[in-house]
Amino acid sequence: MSITLNGTTGVTTTGLTSNGIDDNATSTAITIDALENVGIGTSSPAALLDLKHNSASTHLRLTENTSGNWSAFGVDTSDNLRMYVNNSERMRIDANGAVTMPHQPAFLARPVSNQNNIAVGSHIDVVFGTEVFDQNSDFTSNTFTAPVAGRYQLNFSLRLQEMDSAASYIMCKIVTSNRDYESIFDPDFGQDAQYWNPSLGVLADMDANDTARVTFFQGVGAAQTDIHTQSHFSGYLVA
Repeated sequence: MSITLNGTTGVTTTGLTSNGIDDNATSTAITIDALENVGIGTSSPAALLDLKHNSASTHLRLTENTSGNWSAFGVDTSDNLRMYVNNSERMRIDANGAVTMPHQPAFLARPVSNQNNIAVGSHIDVVFGTEVFDQNSDFTSNTFTAPVAGRYQLNFSLRLQEMDSAASYIMCKIVTSNRDYESIFDPDFGQDAQYWNPSLGVLADMDANDTARVTFFQGVGAAQTDIHTQSHFSGYLVA
């Protein structure tokens, strides 16, 4: 048994005595072949459900009745598989298998200028005034805010200059709502250090609306340490 629905010729059937499908289109709309494969937009379905469109990237669309918001997926003319959620594209798999997610939280920030002569004895926020990128807009005022609960890879690298060898220790931290992650060292190298590069990376658990920022602390000594613009703070949602 097979059924072909065509807006011009009507319903063509094999093995049926009555017609139960009607359409006003000018080409084949729905085909059910002898293997019970259903084709929409194709008269030769190659799978249980085969959807085909010659130009649009959306093949299957689901719309929520109250709000009108929709989700969809489809293949575009460049053979990219696209997935849409809440009216926007959220994921794309290209013809080579590369996966991109344009709204996946990810950021990289750097200082606009040097942060000079940092005060001693207090945890000071490191100022990251330049957003190299901020995918999903979750970074502002030196702080990353997690939009959803998950595991986030967070990293910093600080270029410190003019450190006082008399400082008892220097501690640089990623401070999150759940816990802190520390990098600590004693800068007594026998003389003031012109350059030093503390860095840290951690896979941190964060809840929705938890925050993360980078702080600097120097115990005693002179307030002469600078944070250079060749520093950065980055992160992204892993899982």
